[in-house]
Amino acid sequence: MDSIENIKKEKTRIKTLLEAKNNPAIPFAIAIISAFISIFFSLFASNIIKDFYNACAIIGAFFGIYLYLICEAQQKSDSYQKFRINSLQVLDDMENKKLKERKYSKRR
Repeated sequence: MDSIENIKKEKTRIKTLLEAKNNPAIPFAIAIISAFISIFFSLFASNIIKDFYNACAIIGAFFGIYLYLICEAQQKSDSYQKFRINSLQVLDDMENKKLKERKYSKRR
């Protein structure tokens, strides 16, 4: 970053990324859960899955894996957010340093 204008552009870009908490995983997750439930009950209604305990085990396994994947995705998202916040702090420091340099060069 060689100029204050470039630093400001990068800061606004990062701020828009931070503010746009558009998480497309939530609608996708709802669609997957509803599809799984409808397929499961159609199989259960057509007597393909005859044992209730097997059905409960399948549902439990599905939701266990699903919750694990959601936790992993949330941790990854949190790490990206922390990185963006840290980069904003670094850009603020760089901008302040450039402004101080500009101020001192005008005095001389």
